[in-house]
Amino acid sequence: MKKIFKIFAPLLAATLVACGGGGGSAGQPTGPVPTSPLSVNVPADENPVRIAANTSRIFKITGGNNKFGDYIVNPDETGVVTASSDSQGLLTVAWVDGPKETKVTVRDVDNRSVSFIVRTDPRPPVDLYTTAPSGLMVGVGAAAARTFTIAGGYPPYKVIGSDDNVAKVELVGNDQWKLTGVAQGSANVDIYDAKGKINVSFQVGAPELRMTPDKLTMPIGLTAIAKISGGQPPYVLAGGIPAAIAAEIKGDELHIVGSLASKLDVTVADSVGQTVKIEVEINTATTAIRLSPSSSTVAETDNQNLTFTVFGTAKGEVCFFSSNPSLLKPRVVAADPTKTCVTSAGPATPLSFVVETGSQGNRCVNATTPVSITVVDAARSVGEAVVSILDNGADCGLGVFSVSPNVLNMTGSSIADVKVFGVKDFTKVTATTSNAAIATAVADQVAGVVRVKSVGPGTVTVLVIEDTAPRRSATVTVNVN
Repeated sequence: MKKIFKIFAPLLAATLVACGGGGGSAGQPTGPVPTSPLSVNVPADENPVRIAANTSRIFKITGGNNKFGDYIVNPDETGVVTASSDSQGLLTVAWVDGPKETKVTVRDVDNRSVSFIVRTDPRPPVDLYTTAPSGLMVGVGAAAARTFTIAGGYPPYKVIGSDDNVAKVELVGNDQWKLTGVAQGSANVDIYDAKGKINVSFQVGAPELRMTPDKLTMPIGLTAIAKISGGQPPYVLAGGIPAAIAAEIKGDELHIVGSLASKLDVTVADSVGQTVKIEVEINTATTAIRLSPSSSTVAETDNQNLTFTVFGTAKGEVCFFSSNPSLLKPRVVAADPTKTCVTSAGPATPLSFVVETGSQGNRCVNATTPVSITVVDAARSVGEAVVSILDNGADCGLGVFSVSPNVLNMTGSSIADVKVFGVKDFTKVTATTSNAAIATAVADQVAGVVRVKSVGPGTVTVLVIEDTAPRRSATVTVNVN
């Protein structure tokens, strides 16, 4: 019996054909014998047929005996959907309420019939998607694992990785998947919903090797410290070290002491061969108080603390200041982030302090921005260092600001939700449209989505903005039929 059903079911879903006698009495034919069986072009892979909230779908009825120009269409429950056909054989099925199911039956004048199941669903028609980016790369080990969201389509979801020797892929909860690198290599993951699947390719390797800062200027005899991150430890010095400096790696720090005025590069490598360099300038500047390094450049996406050392004959209480505390702020004592002054113990004991991300919460800039770090002692001697924050692009360290889907095809008066990713503060997200007569859009602060409502036919652009520092935006193209 099961074998017979497996053979019969696809044929029913593909053609939905039933000739006289199917489902009731055929009666006496009232017209010529039809040349083709009665059928409705319901997609073979869609069972039940989905009708989204406040929308309708149109199908084509063919065959059977349509002597009087109309087919007879009846849904079992009119409180779920409405259904009607016209003289051209176009069948319109419209959403009434959901989530519910009912059967729609089409008959010709000879009482031949064909039926299919309709599922009404209040969820807007969004294709299956995941937040994983293209060109995905993860590091090896649990510390480098990454988690992404699955949405749209028809839950429940399932994930299957192509190679467990390269990476472990697992479903987390109902709508997230986790990728943990096992060994360097390439693989992919198939993400399934109830109807189909999407595929994401990825590479497993060491994360990008980075140095903070990547440029520094320092006087002769003073020590500067650069932080190493990413890559695959342990780190080593690569290439020869010029006589003008002494360089040593201590854990994830590169310590440099200059002995001769010069400009040079120092290169660091990780265990898998990645390299990164720092540009060093040693000068002969002398002041009563000096900061080392006296200048440096960091990327806006790098939020590591910067370490500075005060050299010279600092007297009494020494205080530290930033020209832009929203981006960078100095801190002396870890237990008290508000403390920016300390008492000097004399020139034999150099003072150290760190500069961390400021009140903005990130180092995002719209253009490369210099920030001055100033030290002042009780005798009003002043030392200064300049940190240049390099603009790496609009997305900064907040994650890629994007919307999904970025194209909506809507019918009639309907509503669809657009998800927004890479958001720092959704209360600062707004949405506007280029033509409210075609579609309207509003940022729903409770649901955390942009809700688009179609109004009239045409194409409109929805602009989604997060008014943070820096201001970021994305667009959705809405086609209303």
